[in-house]
Amino acid sequence: MLGGVISYANAVKESLLRVPAGMLAQNGAGLGGSGRRDGRGRARRHGRDCALAITGVAGPDGGTAEKPVGLVYVSCAVADATRVARGSFPGDRATVREFAATAALHLLRKTLDA
Repeated sequence: MLGGVISYANAVKESLLRVPAGMLAQNGAGLGGSGRRDGRGRARRHGRDCALAITGVAGPDGGTAEKPVGLVYVSCAVADATRVARGSFPGDRATVREFAATAALHLLRKTLDA
């Protein structure tokens, strides 16, 4: 059985995924260490052995010089190990999201093969 949480709001990330408020304040809801915590939180929340999380700026708006549109972090939590990959993907919102989903599945495959 699959489970999922779509969490754009910090309150959801804090309550459902147990991402610390301080980490969200420091990194923002969409980037950095919060991606690693998202993956672990999703696995715990749904009682699963592994989970994927994608966070970033898909666009078309919301980018900054520090966090440009297309900047994405994907994380894969398997058992007690979590791997995070950073990507910078070109294109419109749909294309960035497609690249990010593909990157997350690739990270899962690499993690399970390790």
